[in-house]
Amino acid sequence: MSVSFSGLVVYSTGKAAGVINSVFGVDATAFPITYTFTTAIIVFNLIAPFLFFISLGAIAHLFNVYAWIQEKLKGKTYDLPPYHSFVFPILACTIMFIGWRWSNNEFSESRLPQKAYMMAHALDFNSNHECGNLEGGVPVVFLGASQNSVLADAFMIHELDFSSFFNYEVDIPDQFYRIKCEHPAYKESRYKLSSR
Repeated sequence: MSVSFSGLVVYSTGKAAGVINSVFGVDATAFPITYTFTTAIIVFNLIAPFLFFISLGAIAHLFNVYAWIQEKLKGKTYDLPPYHSFVFPILACTIMFIGWRWSNNEFSESRLPQKAYMMAHALDFNSNHECGNLEGGVPVVFLGASQNSVLADAFMIHELDFSSFFNYEVDIPDQFYRIKCEHPAYKESRYKLSSR
């Protein structure tokens, strides 16, 4: 079981890297948080069809409810009604419906690049940078270990919350800009700090 799950995670990680690379054209490790959440979404999409097996447990509980109702109609009954057997099928149906809807609509294969783009803007891109050759407020992601270059996006996305993440659709830009980040020299920085 653990080997199967490990294989599922490895496969999902590779697929998530492909999605991020297809959107931004850079290595997925430049977007560590987006990479993690995209992997989780792909794992969820692969596991979602198996939520059907929850329905088998719900059917077993429905038999228990049916037996309790039969005994109640005959005048015999348990001390208490089987609350778990009433609640479990309702919760199981709700979880299966939400899982099916998310995997077919919100987290579908076609919308995954949009979700990765929105997550990257909310979690990995940062508008507070020290690049002197870029305007302030331009969202960037630093690339490479030396962090001398950035991937800049000219488009801004409004603040995302949980609801907008699931309900909004965004257009992914055709081009992102790789720019060498020119940090201000020490003397310039010292002058700016002392003039404050």
